[in-house]
Amino acid sequence: MVEQQKPVTPSRAERLLEDKSEEVTLPSENEMLARLHSITNPEHHEDLEKNFFPKLTRFAGSTVLASSVVSIIVEAINGYIRVEGTVLRPRGNLRHSMAEYVPSFIDIMIDDPQQRKKAREFIASAVNG
Repeated sequence: MVEQQKPVTPSRAERLLEDKSEEVTLPSENEMLARLHSITNPEHHEDLEKNFFPKLTRFAGSTVLASSVVSIIVEAINGYIRVEGTVLRPRGNLRHSMAEYVPSFIDIMIDDPQQRKKAREFIASAVNG
C-alpha cells in the first residue's frame, strides 16, 4: 500500500508572497464610474448613481485580494436590492439581471487578465459549489 504524503506546509514568507500575488489595485473612482456607465442603460443611471455605483466604487483605488472583488460585487448587489432589511426592488428579475453583469463588473474592477480569471473562477466555485 502506497503511503500518502502530507503536503508541505508553506512558510510564512511563502504565504505572504502568495497573498501579494493575489492582490489587485482597483481603478480610481472616476475610471470605475466611466466603465460602469459604458455597460449600463443610461435610463437607469440616476438610480444606479445614487443606490448602486457607490457600493461598487467605495474601495476604488484600494489594493485588495482578487477574491475580495467578488465579495464587493455581491455585497453591492445585495445592498442595491435591500436597504436596512427592506426589499426595495423585485428580487427575481433584478437579481438575475445583475448576475448577468457580474463578469463585466469583474472586468471593470480588475485590469489584469490573470486576476480577472481568478475572480471569475472564485465566483463560479461559489455559485456552483
